Amino acid sequence: MKVFGGVEGGATLSKAVVLNESGQVLGWSEGHPVNHWLVGMNECRRRVYELVVAAKENAGLSQEVRLASLSLCLSGCEQEATNNDLKELILKEHPEIASSVVVKSDVIGALKTVAPNGGVVLIAGTGSNCLLVNPNDSMHRCGGWGHILGDEGSGFTISIQAIKMVLHEDENFRVPQWSAEKIRELVKEHFQVKEMLELLPFCYTNFKKQFIAGMCVKLAKLAREGDKLSQHLFRMAGKDLADHVAAVLPHAEKMLSCILLRHYF
Repeated sequence: MKVFGGVEGGATLSKAVVLNESGQVLGWSEGHPVNHWLVGMNECRRRVYELVVAAKENAGLSQEVRLASLSLCLSGCEQEATNNDLKELILKEHPEIASSVVVKSDVIGALKTVAPNGGVVLIAGTGSNCLLVNPNDSMHRCGGWGHILGDEGSGFTISIQAIKMVLHEDENFRVPQWSAEKIRELVKEHFQVKEMLELLPFCYTNFKKQFIAGMCVKLAKLAREGDKLSQHLFRMAGKDLADHVAAVLPHAEKMLSCILLRHYF
């Protein structure tokens, strides 16, 4: 029996699956983030290996079973050169893991799963990314630049903007239209601090992107409860995400445009 493996890796959570030739799921595993720009190439390799080991255990398979192929669709894997570096590193350190390894961006995995003949995928998680793939396999992207150069509309950016709203109100600098009091309380609770200056280590020396982005879930609850400033942050994030899609749509082939219009209108 041939066994195949796949890993979908984000900046907060990663999942692995092993399947047989019929596409039947044999086992799953979950693990830590595997974005090599955040954790390093070698740590990414180690975490991918641990995910595969755990998925085999969950499936009741011997670790001696070599995968026919291992497909990795990971956050941060946008460049063929670094994708190849990761592939070679995995095969060098774990030659028994699979007969072949393929490394692609997480947007590719999401798109090919539901629209193998082309479409648009928009990722809005810890980070953000958007990709259009035409039926002829030509691609056009918007986003995917990470938290310093991009990530508009993402959980991380919403959380950072919330923190900034509190700082702006505290310092009388571009004071927000609505009170930041509830967000201030939420920020202090999430980071377990008593004053805003105590946030500095979390943003610099002990930076963890996924932990900061995790505050977005609490902000969403605040927005649902009626907090005006939280609602404003999500409206702005929604516009940013819509702008991603609007940026790639002009590159859609006529056939794909007709399909997209039929789905959306």
